[in-house]
Amino acid sequence: MIDRLLICFLLHLLPSYLFAQTARQHNLKNGLNDQYTYASNGEYLLIHNRIGKGLKGEVKVLKTEDGMHYEPVQDLQGPALLSGFGVSVAITDDLSRIAVGAYQLNKDTGAVFIYEWQEKAASWELAHQIFPEVSGVLNFGHTVAIAGDGNRLAVGAPSFVGDNADQGACLVYDLSTKDTITYVGCIRSHKNERHFGEQVKISADGSIVAVGASTDDWKERCEGAINVYQWSDKGYVPLGNRIALAKDTCNHFATKIELSADGLRLASGVSSKKYAALVWEYDADTDKWQVLGAGIPPFGGSRDHSSQIVLHPQGNKLALSKGLGADYGEAMLYELVAGKWALKGNKVYGNRGHFTAMAFNFPLGVMVINEVYMPKNIPDLIEEVAVYKWE
Repeated sequence: MIDRLLICFLLHLLPSYLFAQTARQHNLKNGLNDQYTYASNGEYLLIHNRIGKGLKGEVKVLKTEDGMHYEPVQDLQGPALLSGFGVSVAITDDLSRIAVGAYQLNKDTGAVFIYEWQEKAASWELAHQIFPEVSGVLNFGHTVAIAGDGNRLAVGAPSFVGDNADQGACLVYDLSTKDTITYVGCIRSHKNERHFGEQVKISADGSIVAVGASTDDWKERCEGAINVYQWSDKGYVPLGNRIALAKDTCNHFATKIELSADGLRLASGVSSKKYAALVWEYDADTDKWQVLGAGIPPFGGSRDHSSQIVLHPQGNKLALSKGLGADYGEAMLYELVAGKWALKGNKVYGNRGHFTAMAFNFPLGVMVINEVYMPKNIPDLIEEVAVYKWE
């Protein structure tokens, strides 16, 4: 009887969920510089690599039912060597469209390729190629975001030719008319922001766009800032205040951002003594973005920034990872509970080296991670992919 009570007590102390590694069970293959993006329904995984397929860039589309076994569906290949094809991807909620950025095409001007699902061919076929309408834009397609219904597309172009080389822009397009791409407008950076458009996100209905600028002054610093815009009869206009942190030596703020489906919750990775990530919620009464649930505590007390973050569409869960943890890579999941962010289950640590990519599949409770390491006495880098699942 005592033994049973002791066992029950010990089980009560365990987390309600555990991440268990299923590396020997999954069938994913890794590649140098692979990045991962899940479709919102969890059924498809896009593995994109801007130097894959002989340096042309590649996007592999795979289907899964359990998050561990993946069936190759289609390969999308870049148009030319070193085009940067696959640097960024986005897929609609209904799976009807895939957008792929090729930010180095045409001497770094860049382009975006739109693929549409064709029932007869049972595949995504190239439907549109988009080139920037704004003169002097560079690295167009560095990041792409598409609305859930596929009717709005936001494209980041974090560089310009000439004196404003690092200012950047976000260009928005309407795709609601069949076989037609309509240029909606260009959102330009504030005069003191650099690399505006390095990150862009869009709400499910396309009405709200968030744009990250990795540097918010003209000095050699990297504090960063985020601006949010809402569609109106005057185009996209600012929604709430500009989001920026107090000055810090280098906090990597706004290099990774996420937006909830309704566009009213926003997350960003950050490197500081206090936080690894922050989440904001828009307050319509004050027209301001307010920090939600304090912040996510730093990784192991270090200042290393979140290399990847994934926000749940409802904005109540946040998965994050960093390249190098206390010993190796580190990843975890937080959930908003009673107004505070609480760690769910256990943290995941790398086996040998850095985490270079992470994606979280919320419908299936699966996290996929790419880890890179250098074995002793071997000068080449080796990458391995691991899958972790709630149990």
